[in-house]
Order: sequence, then structure tokens, then C-alpha cells
Amino acid sequence: MQQQVLESLPDADLAVLTVWEPILTHDDEGAARRAMALVTDERVAQFWAPDLALGHAFAPVLGLSREPAWDVYLVYPPGVRWDEGPPPAPRDFQHQLSGRLPAGKRLDGAALRVLVQHASQRDP
Repeated sequence: MQQQVLESLPDADLAVLTVWEPILTHDDEGAARRAMALVTDERVAQFWAPDLALGHAFAPVLGLSREPAWDVYLVYPPGVRWDEGPPPAPRDFQHQLSGRLPAGKRLDGAALRVLVQHASQRDP
């Protein structure tokens, strides 16, 4: 998504948070660090979260009941904060979890770019 979204919106005032969690058997901190090195946009802050707490926190927000949220792209407008309690619902999202989240929200780079561009524009 770096190329389809971030590189195509070089002047957009964005903050991107990427969280790597151990979902698959080969997911560990070393694998996360190697993946982090591939993302070079300075607007991206990346984190390793070894306990799946974030994925479990976002699962009900997205309507997942049997697994943590992962491989999801959540889009928020500027100024949204999460200070305590359940996480805020995103303005929109896309995913790569076939059969578990709506097919109409399946990840599409061009469509995600439009969602991000629209959400990054502050309301007047």
C-alpha cells in the first residue's frame, strides 16, 4: 500500500500507524522488523505488539467475533483520539480477511487511496 496510497499522496497530511502482531506461526519480532524496513515513508510509525491485545480490541469494532482484527486498513479523519475504553470506529476500512468481513470492503489500493485522501481533508 506504500506505493498505491502513500507515494501517490506525497503532500497529504497523514499519520499512519502500522502494528505488527503474531498472527501466523512465523510472525515474530524479527519478521516484523524486516517488514518494517520495507516501509520507508516518514509518515508511518510502526510498532511490534507481541500479545494481540490491539487485534482483539479492534475485532468487535469491525464485527469480528472469532479472531483478532488483522490485515485491516482503518481510515480515520484528522483529530480522532483513542484515550480509553473501546477503540473508536473508523470512518471506513478495507481488509484482506475473505469471508469474515464484507466483500465490498476487500482491499483495493486505488479505492483505499480515495478513502485516505477524502478522510485526510479537514472539514471546513
